Amino acid sequence: MFVWRTDVFLAELARELPELHAGLQEIAAAWDGPDANAVLGRIWPTLTKISVDHGVMEAAATRGMVGTVPADFGWSDVGDYDSVAQVAPPAPGQPVILGDAEKVLAIDSADAVVVPGSDRLVAVLGMPGAVVVDTPDAVLVCPRSRSQEVKFVVEALKAAGRTDLF
Repeated sequence: MFVWRTDVFLAELARELPELHAGLQEIAAAWDGPDANAVLGRIWPTLTKISVDHGVMEAAATRGMVGTVPADFGWSDVGDYDSVAQVAPPAPGQPVILGDAEKVLAIDSADAVVVPGSDRLVAVLGMPGAVVVDTPDAVLVCPRSRSQEVKFVVEALKAAGRTDLF
């Protein structure tokens, strides 16, 4: 787990990965504006895919800028919807709802993960352990056990030329 001051981390990011830093700065500048999605869609796919460990922290450690503190606490690398549900378990018999619960109607769908992301109602019936993600331009439905495989959906969309969705 890393803890840092934002300005220090951004300075190290600029030093080690200047193109990544510039792209993230451009995304951040547009974040609350009307062009946020367009800027994100244009820049995000072009950014270098590298972990913070390798991209920034190894070099910072070499320069003596990293310290360690032993700690004993639980940890989950929340990298998919199943992990989210494990970290924020629902009430017994209920789904995990990430977003506005008023936009979700879940019946017989215990342990599902539902993400309402549009203005419409998301009704989930008889889908225990499912993941349902509703966005303005697409809907994802899969078993929680396969939620790490969303990358295959992205690959299939890219192969089909559906760049409008990412």
